[in-house]
Amino acid sequence: MSKITQIQTNKQTGRVSVYIDYHFCVAIRQNIWGEMNLHEGSEISRAELRKQEAALWKKYNRLPSRRPIQQTMNRIVQWFSKYLPDLEGKIIDFRLDYNNDKMVSNYSSTRNDQNINLFLKGTATEVITLEVAVAEIQRGTNYWVKTDKIVFAQSQLQKNAWVVLHCKYPVEKFVWIKPRNKEYKHEELIGVANSHFITFNDESPEVYSSQRFYDYIQKKIEEIRIKNK
Repeated sequence: MSKITQIQTNKQTGRVSVYIDYHFCVAIRQNIWGEMNLHEGSEISRAELRKQEAALWKKYNRLPSRRPIQQTMNRIVQWFSKYLPDLEGKIIDFRLDYNNDKMVSNYSSTRNDQNINLFLKGTATEVITLEVAVAEIQRGTNYWVKTDKIVFAQSQLQKNAWVVLHCKYPVEKFVWIKPRNKEYKHEELIGVANSHFITFNDESPEVYSSQRFYDYIQKKIEEIRIKNK
């Protein structure tokens, strides 16, 4: 019977590389690996290991806590398909998609969420990378964005990094934010888990309306096309 002969944890990618019979098999996100109850010496075939990982992936994707962000991801991709069809969106899942090792390795810290990379359609030319935040209800005139989303965008020094806040109620709204290279003061929301937020409003220089963001992206697309001629 085949068995696990080696396990290696990559702190940069947040994945667990699993070797069966001394040959590399898969790289699994730590949160999924933690639920598999396996260790060095566990008897398991390569096919069965992949089967268990896939089953947990499906289970994880069915959790209610994932639905709001998944719905938001889909809405953002739909927005780009409608208004900026020259771009092609790629959702990067840092928790589960170990097939994107090369792409994920371009990010500077271990992550446990998702974002969207947007490429000029039909090319490998990345136009922007987009951190995604969700607000079920907009609170007053301010936009509350989780601090880690701003920090992730700021840390991507080699990328054109943005944050989009998807507000669902009272009316659906996309708020496009281009963080500056500075330390933002954060606040806490009582009764909200992981409650460190940074607030913006329509007067904040970082905040772009959808029309202004659209104009910015169109200009970038034209610049790329001219450069590539």
